[in-house]
Amino acid sequence: MHTKTFLSSCILLVLLFSLSSFNVAVARNGDKSGNPFTPKGYLIRYWNKHVSNELPKPWFLLNKASPLNAA
Repeated sequence: MHTKTFLSSCILLVLLFSLSSFNVAVARNGDKSGNPFTPKGYLIRYWNKHVSNELPKPWFLLNKASPLNAA
């Protein structure tokens, strides 16, 4: 009885671990915007939400979105 419970809890633990690592892999393969809290990430979210076309995002705006914080 004890081995059955132990085996089922081990299987559950392995299943949960594999599902969580799959979620991380899917998140990495998404949009290449980097950290979503940077100005560049904000600009990409804003562009996706308010500009409804399939054109590429303008490189000059992405380059102007500085990764540095204001001093």
